[in-house]
Amino acid sequence: GMVTILVNRTWAPIGADRFYSLVKDNYYNCAAFFRVIPDFIIQWGIASNPEETEKWSTSIDDDPTQSGISNIVGTVTFAKTSAPNSRTTQIFVNYVDNSFLDNQGFVPFGKVVKGMDILTTRKTTTGGMYIPNPVPDQNVYRMNGNEWILENYPDIDIIKGSKISS
Repeated sequence: GMVTILVNRTWAPIGADRFYSLVKDNYYNCAAFFRVIPDFIIQWGIASNPEETEKWSTSIDDDPTQSGISNIVGTVTFAKTSAPNSRTTQIFVNYVDNSFLDNQGFVPFGKVVKGMDILTTRKTTTGGMYIPNPVPDQNVYRMNGNEWILENYPDIDIIKGSKISS
């Protein structure tokens, strides 16, 4: 089904600009929803081929936290490591109110305005609970792309395509 994300550049201009560039480059096409944690998030952002992932591996700065912008249901946010300014290509959609992420520097850049029901019915790859090293292994996926993930997780959900609309 179709999922529509409304990007609000005033919330997180750096993140919004990176997302625009990634979609324009078809980065997310054929990418897998590799991390699904019920009652928390759904995450994607490793390209279907390792060369594309490597092409976009440069980190971007964090967006400043702004009052009134929170990780509520349906908001879209860049994932990052625990280090500041470590965002690259991975994004997640909040399944629930995850406002506790706000003070950790996770600033939403958009919101799902159509298709949230589609995202909440994706298959979990983590067994329904938080696992510090969720399967599938992100590093192995990053190095081997869809050839590996589809061989090892044949039921994983894949993004068919993405586009920019005005």
